[in-house]
Amino acid sequence: MTQPLPIIEPAALSGYLESKGWHRDGDWRGAGVWSLDATGQLLIPDHFEYQDDSELIREAIQKLAAFEERPQQDLILDITDPMVDTQFFRTQPDTPSGTIPLPSGLKAVQGVHRLLGTAARTAEYGHRLLHEGRPSSAVDGFLHRVLLGTARPGSYVLTARVPVAAAQSPQLDLFGQPATDRNIQALDGREVVIALDQAIHAAWTAASLVTSGKARLDVFDDYMLRGVSANLCKALGELGGYGKDRPVEIGFAWARGLPGPEAAQPISFSGSMVSVLARAGSELEHLAKSGEAQITRSG
Repeated sequence: MTQPLPIIEPAALSGYLESKGWHRDGDWRGAGVWSLDATGQLLIPDHFEYQDDSELIREAIQKLAAFEERPQQDLILDITDPMVDTQFFRTQPDTPSGTIPLPSGLKAVQGVHRLLGTAARTAEYGHRLLHEGRPSSAVDGFLHRVLLGTARPGSYVLTARVPVAAAQSPQLDLFGQPATDRNIQALDGREVVIALDQAIHAAWTAASLVTSGKARLDVFDDYMLRGVSANLCKALGELGGYGKDRPVEIGFAWARGLPGPEAAQPISFSGSMVSVLARAGSELEHLAKSGEAQITRSG
């Protein structure tokens, strides 16, 4: 049985359209006419006034979901909550679209969890070659705020929804100094997602240098200050399936309620890049623990 759509305020839908590049061309019978290039038009009432206004909203949602090629429920979540950054993790298992082998699916979910946890640790403690030990209460609290969306076709796509908020000051101790363990609220979502975005781009650069033969595996060590760590590389490897050798694509959609970086194309890792990342993760961990090991390219 299909569940009824929640009530969507016309102003919220108009704000979403504006954030995606749609523009209002005029009015028709009391409703705004919204257009995006030559892709079509949507009629959006300014407010609920007439009996058919709710039907106009429903039709607009249906058309917009079809245009964006995603489920209506995902679209509605983005419209009704403008303070959420969303990440898309497109895995490409060798199975029909919308399915994934159980062991690979488990690895993918673990990879998303590890990626966000690593980014949270980086936002809290700074760049490290290896993040060890149990996560702090701030990191654990952040991860409990992240919502994993419904997987959908397009190979096998996972979404993570991160609530964003302005950074708050850390708690002070009895002497008026910042507490050693930062307040959970101080670890705001936007700070973590930006750290993740920068680290994934850096990892892509390092992996592309290795797979193209322009650098050895030890080049990953040079990108630590841009967020690359053993934890990050291992997490990206887990997104590549049980064999850690399938292509992965990662995209970012920034909350429209909080100005963020310019929208960019998704980051695509080939299967060979994923294999390199998994190998780099193990070598970086060994290097961090021994303090003497040198990363070398095998093969």
